[in-house]
Amino acid sequence: MLRAFALLARAYPGARLEIAGDGPRRASLASLAGELGVASRVRFLGAVPHHELPAVYARAELCVLSSRFESQGMVVLEAAA
Repeated sequence: MLRAFALLARAYPGARLEIAGDGPRRASLASLAGELGVASRVRFLGAVPHHELPAVYARAELCVLSSRFESQGMVVLEAAA
């Protein structure tokens, strides 16, 4: 997602990316955002309590599920709701 966003960011200077969730790769992803030159435009939200997710979805113009392991796509269904 970060690599795709870096490509998109070239064409859309106002684009911002918010990443919800946390895990052992967060530091390496933040480092990658820096290497790609988009760190100032990426916000890592960390773990978001379930009751706060509707507000996160509502402010988004686009919801992307880039997981290779999410089997049922609940994030996409919740965002659509």
